[in-house]
Amino acid sequence: MWNSLPHMFFAQAQRQGERAVCHYKERGAWRSLSWREAARQVTHMARFLQGHHQEHHPRCVIVADNGPRWMMADMAIMASGAVTTPLFTTHRSEDHLYCINSVRASVIFASARAFDSLKNILPHNDSVTMVIMLDDLKDAAHLPSPIQVTSWSDVMAVGGDDTLALNHIKRDDVCSIIHTSGTSSHPKGVMLSHGAILANCEGAAALLQPIGLGGHRFMSFLPLAHSFERTCCQFFPMTLADAQIVYAENVEQLVSNMAEMKPTLMAGVPRLYQSMERKLMEQMRRATGIKGWLLRQTWHWGRRRTRPLSLPHRLFDGVLTVLVRRAIAKRFGGCVRLFISGGAALPEETNKNLDAFGLTVLQGYGQTEAAPIISCNQPFANHFGTVGTLFKNVELRVTTEGELCVRGDNLMKGYWNDEAATKEALRDGWLHTGDCGYVNDDGDIVITDRIKDMIVNSGGDNIAPVKIEEHLCRHDAIGQAAVFGDGLAYIVAIVVMAQEWRGTKDDVQKMIDDTNGQLQPFERVKKFMIADEEFTIDNQLMTPTLKLRRRAIKQRYETKLQALIKGALRQ
Repeated sequence: MWNSLPHMFFAQAQRQGERAVCHYKERGAWRSLSWREAARQVTHMARFLQGHHQEHHPRCVIVADNGPRWMMADMAIMASGAVTTPLFTTHRSEDHLYCINSVRASVIFASARAFDSLKNILPHNDSVTMVIMLDDLKDAAHLPSPIQVTSWSDVMAVGGDDTLALNHIKRDDVCSIIHTSGTSSHPKGVMLSHGAILANCEGAAALLQPIGLGGHRFMSFLPLAHSFERTCCQFFPMTLADAQIVYAENVEQLVSNMAEMKPTLMAGVPRLYQSMERKLMEQMRRATGIKGWLLRQTWHWGRRRTRPLSLPHRLFDGVLTVLVRRAIAKRFGGCVRLFISGGAALPEETNKNLDAFGLTVLQGYGQTEAAPIISCNQPFANHFGTVGTLFKNVELRVTTEGELCVRGDNLMKGYWNDEAATKEALRDGWLHTGDCGYVNDDGDIVITDRIKDMIVNSGGDNIAPVKIEEHLCRHDAIGQAAVFGDGLAYIVAIVVMAQEWRGTKDDVQKMIDDTNGQLQPFERVKKFMIADEEFTIDNQLMTPTLKLRRRAIKQRYETKLQALIKGALRQ
């Protein structure tokens, strides 16, 4: 059992030596970074930071794109005794400023893309004294004194002693402050210890034990500021014997990068898997001749595999695996054993359709406050519509109100400088998740909705908006949906149509009618409107972790929603 994340990192570097810790693309070619070289650079940067620190456990921000230096900066910060505060590059400047000011950050590791934002906000900050450019581009012209600007390469060029003492770092020390997305007000800073993240890694190892823990390649493409990505695709691979991390160039190049580097595991959010599903289903619909027949047979018999098949049907399904499913798998490198889904609810139909085509997606559940994974489906017990069983050493309690509460070594120490919020979330050692759910007869956890998102209609019925939204988005033409109805006798919906959609409002009404046929009477959508634009991070209608900002959506469309409600009342 390692005492801290830096202890783990350097122990693994000693063991792995010249083996690759990660792969990344530079100037069109894939390159590798060895454990030994990564440890050398982390040591130099940690010693440099120690010479710069002026307080106990100072906070250092990383706002940059994924890559080896992001990972090494993270490890160096912690090895120096400081606390990593990762920020999304997609945050607005004012969000960056709020988080930097909140933690009183002294050092910022930045990419050139993020630096343009920093130049505008740092004059309004009095704690930052240094910016370290990860991509070696320096421009101090507009930074106020006394902020110094240096680069990663400049620090490496200084050289120095290769030894680094770690005995001052304890397992229970805070190692990271991660700001929750915040669906309404300012984000809260979640304080995680080394032990919490290591406990989560131990749970992940137990989960994957049935498929073996050796020789994995993890594809990293979600922002490392996302706690799900950072634990699953940075820290966890490092704890394994010979795993490697592959950094995708960007989302647009993800599939081609996978084909080139052949990863075995990848973590993603539901929107990625919904996009994969949409493309496969569209291909199946458009394909003709023998190719179309094979695709349709693959989907048909794949959907039936959850039930016992006769011997002839099992043999035929095996032939389809050889002819079709392996070809689909090759698009993603041909070696992916498992996809993991987190960050939001994965629609059950999406999971079933991908599984029919041979792509296994395990849905998990967690929160940043739990470092972050609480539960996950298992490789050979993937139960669609659930978030699986509890991670190792995590306990669950369901309150009489249906709220899920969890306890374990993976829990946060609290919220940064927010004692009231900490007391509200952590009570008697239990994390109150704010999620509604239950444990089914198979022992799997089923999430129904967020307590604060639950719609209580005028009849007193509790309605889960996510369920309705998932049903609406099963139509390919509907890309996103948000439903409302608190205090009303009916549900109204705002739908975002897919970019390629060229239909009429009557076509949308038919989709609404089809959806309503699958819902309880009190869940049915009575009125709808088509949104002016997609819900995105840029327009502040989604969080950086791709959750709907329901309050912001409602405020944006308040006038039109009121018109819908009045129209429904007249009917």
